[in-house]
Amino acid sequence: MVGTDHLEEPNQLKEEIMARKEFKMTDAQWDALIEACKPVRYIIVAGHEPASPQENANRAWKALGKELGFEFMTVQPVSGKDSKCFTAEETENER
Repeated sequence: MVGTDHLEEPNQLKEEIMARKEFKMTDAQWDALIEACKPVRYIIVAGHEPASPQENANRAWKALGKELGFEFMTVQPVSGKDSKCFTAEETENER
């Protein structure tokens, strides 16, 4: 068991654990996310490169987080479930 001496209130640990929520993407959301991860062909013009697949994926997760109400950098897969299912911390205004 994790020590609870650092917690201000007895229920604070429960709130920290309960902060994660399970989400499920729609097929359209999944398709948009997969599309964002694909590499983009490009020619460098005036020294500007397009965003990398990682940057595009991060942008897509951020948009999905805003749409569904979760912090996009906290996403974790749900073991044993469809790839469209994941857990994440809800945004402050969604709690």
